[in-house]
Amino acid sequence: MSFTVRTQVLPAKRDKQIGAGMRLYHPTRHAASIMRDGFGETSGTYLTESDHSGVWVFDRPVDRRIGGGDEAVIMVLEIPEAVLLPFETPGHFPYRQFLVPAALLNLYGPPELSEETEGRCNHG
Repeated sequence: MSFTVRTQVLPAKRDKQIGAGMRLYHPTRHAASIMRDGFGETSGTYLTESDHSGVWVFDRPVDRRIGGGDEAVIMVLEIPEAVLLPFETPGHFPYRQFLVPAALLNLYGPPELSEETEGRCNHG
C-alpha cells in the first residue's frame, strides 16, 4: 500500500502586508458551527474529478445551493490575493474558485454572514 502525503506551509500569522485583500464567499448550511469553531477540513470529489481536501471559496457570491440547498447562507471573509493564488482551481465559470486549507481560512476569520444574496452567479 502506498500513499502520498501533501504538505503546505501556511503563514504563521495573519499578514495583511502580503497584498490587496480579496473578498471571498463560501456558501454553507453550517454557518453557526463555522462562526463558533472555524472552518473544518473536508475531503471528497465535490466540484472536481479527483479527491481533494479543503474549503471551496469564490471571488463573488454564487448560488447558495452549491453549499447545501435552499437553507444555505453565504459567508464572507477577506484574504490577500497573493495568499490565495496557489489554491486557485481552473474552471469555466464567470467567477474564480479556490480550494483553500481550512487552517489558512481560519487565520483570516472568523467570516461574517453576507448580505449579498441577490444577483448571485449561476453555477453553470
